[in-house]
Amino acid sequence: MRVKSDSLALICAAFLAISAFSNCTKFPIGNLSETASAVLFYNMRGQSSITSVSTPAAKFPRFAYVSNFASHDISMFTINQTTGVLTANGTIAAGTQPRDIVVDPGGKFAYTANNGSNNVSMFIINQATGVLTSNGAIAASASTQGLAVDPTGKFLYAVDNGANSVSIYTINQTTGLLTANGTIGTATSPLGVAVDPTGKFAYVANNGSNTVSMFTINQTTGALTGNGTIGCGSNPMSVGVDSTGKFAYVANNSSNDISMFTINQTTGVLTSIGAIASGTGPGGLAIDPTGKFGFVANFNTNNISMYTINQVTGVLTANGAAGAGSGPQGFAVEPGGKFAYATNGASNTVSMFTLNQTTGVLTANGSIAAGTNAIGIAIAYF
Repeated sequence: MRVKSDSLALICAAFLAISAFSNCTKFPIGNLSETASAVLFYNMRGQSSITSVSTPAAKFPRFAYVSNFASHDISMFTINQTTGVLTANGTIAAGTQPRDIVVDPGGKFAYTANNGSNNVSMFIINQATGVLTSNGAIAASASTQGLAVDPTGKFLYAVDNGANSVSIYTINQTTGLLTANGTIGTATSPLGVAVDPTGKFAYVANNGSNTVSMFTINQTTGALTGNGTIGCGSNPMSVGVDSTGKFAYVANNSSNDISMFTINQTTGVLTSIGAIASGTGPGGLAIDPTGKFGFVANFNTNNISMYTINQVTGVLTANGAAGAGSGPQGFAVEPGGKFAYATNGASNTVSMFTLNQTTGVLTANGSIAAGTNAIGIAIAYF
């Protein structure tokens, strides 16, 4: 079959156009930078059209924030995206005795639970520099301790240890400002709170009654409805849910162990699957983003217990321990799963680790100074 010369010319023109007009241009879309490839196509009639194909840019751990209980402030850090090493980026005042700190899923806002001033401090994150700007504070109840943001970034929950309750807030997703949305009772002396990855269920560790309170979340209003309690170990400090939403874990400070639970993904009800030993005085607990590994900071043994997670049953298996600073309290794995950080309340530092994504083993990566009695840690990832 012979090809007419004008048809051949159009085919050649199309290939030349693709070479000449393909280009990559960076431009911001919301919180992302996307890469757009503009390609000039020719149809069978020789008419041209331009098609743009966009690919979201990769997300990275950008900044870390540490709440310092005794110096009443937040230490700000930038994260080296290749090595995970932190660089100090200044401090900003919080309320009195900030205990926990969280960042919203978009990496735009940060919040601290202030134990001494019974409120929640609000901050805006400069996404270019990581510097926080105060956005005011909102009242909570007595002795505010733990915080959790739902996965949509629309609701925040603050645990009020002295009032045996959870304060509920809606988040203005443009300004970051919180609006009070009522409270709900817990058992005695609640400390830690977690929301499952579907945003349907919340769990609170009750330090005084050795139980976990279970709640369902109204995904329109953020309101909580009580869903019963279940026993755990002695003096639970924190609670975490794995990335699949199938399992929950509680660090028990006095019984020196981790309680393990399965989650009924329809009702949110927990079922105990036993406990496993930790170091002495476990507090902060974290699960890596793949749901394969778990970690807990042990205050009295100055280390981090490491576990592998059976992804069928949820049962933990001990995987050794990694040394930290003095009195580790908080622990976080950044959402990319490559780096992890422990706040050391007695040595006023942050220990840095790399995380082997195959074995779950932590390797020490240095430490950096924080404020006095560093407790909470949160990562801005976008």
